[in-house]
Amino acid sequence: MEAGKILVSQHDGTYVIKLVGDVRVTLCTT
Repeated sequence: MEAGKILVSQHDGTYVIKLVGDVRVTLCTT
C-alpha cells in the first residue's frame, strides 16, 4: 500500500486540495 499525499495550492484566492494515492479522510461525528 502506497502512502498518500495531500497537495494544497492557492490560485487566485481559491484553495485547491488534491489527493494523491491512497488517502483516506475519516470524519468522526461522535
